[in-house]
Amino acid sequence: MVSDMSENSRRGGGDDLGAGIGPDLLARLDAWIAAQPEPRPSRPQAVARLLTEALGGTEAGYIAVEELNASNDE
Repeated sequence: MVSDMSENSRRGGGDDLGAGIGPDLLARLDAWIAAQPEPRPSRPQAVARLLTEALGGTEAGYIAVEELNASNDE
């Protein structure tokens, strides 16, 4: 059976964000990613992190900026 999904999409490495985000916003997202420490997030990871922060939720392994303190250092 032939799938419509590309090999990258099946492996989770696809990057379909450009389809729904205009070039200006995509450039701002890329600039935000470039400003992050290594290892930098992928575009999908960056979007998830930014949405999580904006919506006030938490993501597995992610601590909101306002919650950072010495008690959660590893």
